[in-house]
Amino acid sequence: MPEISKTIQEGIERLVTSEGYELVHAEFKQGASRQVLRIFIDRQGGINLDDCQKISRQVSTLLDVEDPLAGPYTLEVSSPGLDRGLYREVDYRRFAGRKIRLVLRQPYQGQRKFRVSIIGVDNGLVSVLEPVRGALSFPVEAIEKANLEIEI
Repeated sequence: MPEISKTIQEGIERLVTSEGYELVHAEFKQGASRQVLRIFIDRQGGINLDDCQKISRQVSTLLDVEDPLAGPYTLEVSSPGLDRGLYREVDYRRFAGRKIRLVLRQPYQGQRKFRVSIIGVDNGLVSVLEPVRGALSFPVEAIEKANLEIEI
């Protein structure tokens, strides 16, 4: 499956931030019948459908000019949702104190899935509090997936 090139990722990020949004994440996945480029954006106060449409049109224009993707694809632009994914150190720093669901690439003491609270992050190491084991630390690269817990 093709990756988003660094140049295209940076172009999308520049475009999104120039419009006052945050690029939360961009991913290129194989869909049922075609490839899908998913872009998650956010900003203070949240986003709405008009925001997604605006960014979608602009990213489409950028991709038409650059033509970086081989074959047909679908572009999806959306909010990160209440169970927002965490991808970078800045995400873990921003949501310190919040509960998350975390999946590791490799098991830690026989376990890959955790429900923990973020303590903080420093030099690529995410510190979390696990109810049974206490404080744990994992390199950001060791984390396959992390999402905020929805608080009710």
